[in-house]
Amino acid sequence: VWWLKIHGGQIGQSVHIGVGSIIVSNDVKLSNGARIGNGTHIVAETVKLGKRVWIGHRTQIRTRILSMGDESEITNDVEIGGMDSPHSFLILGKKSSIMAHCFVNTTYGVTVGDEVGVGGYSLIFSHGSWGNVLDGYPYQAGSVKIGNKVWLPWGVFIMPNVEIGEGTVIGARAVVTHSLPAHVLAVGVPAKIVETDYPKPLAAQQKNEWIERIENEKKEYFTWKCREPTARDLKDFYGRYGIRGAH
Repeated sequence: VWWLKIHGGQIGQSVHIGVGSIIVSNDVKLSNGARIGNGTHIVAETVKLGKRVWIGHRTQIRTRILSMGDESEITNDVEIGGMDSPHSFLILGKKSSIMAHCFVNTTYGVTVGDEVGVGGYSLIFSHGSWGNVLDGYPYQAGSVKIGNKVWLPWGVFIMPNVEIGEGTVIGARAVVTHSLPAHVLAVGVPAKIVETDYPKPLAAQQKNEWIERIENEKKEYFTWKCREPTARDLKDFYGRYGIRGAH
């Protein structure tokens, strides 16, 4: 932290960088409460981490621009990078999460909205080729855009030049080869839409039943923990039901 400060970095309060972690950048802004685990390496022209951002252990990031919104996270053993390119970036919105063992190819840019969950072992590519294109082998390239409140369960594969609309859910192990609209459920290889207008709104009675169940489970959980919940405890508890922010 002190090294970044003396080299012009804008470093907020309660920032923590773990053992063996490094940031190589000429433009660094780490907001209050940002934390980086052990053995994580970040190489980028610009690094901007919002308030209470968490980057886990042993994560490797190499891209032109890294921008993470408040309370977002990239967890352990994630790799973000690809070929060097002036178009390379990862923009991660507020309260979004990229979970363990994901690979994100940012050669032509990846934008992830707010409150998005990218499950572990998922693969996101903005560039793909191997064989010589002059011999007729395929070449795919283009930015990936993921809208707000999208959920990618574990093991989802997203191909280049794909846009996923707000609130859409992708089935586990699906391969997304083309853009998808907002508020659909898509599953399979390749991913196909199986439900539209998704999710269906709950009736008032159903919602009240869920509230009662959640509050009962909260009481049981913190009784088992033998303590009163902190604000962070409550955030984590309600987060397991996908409840974030004021409700």
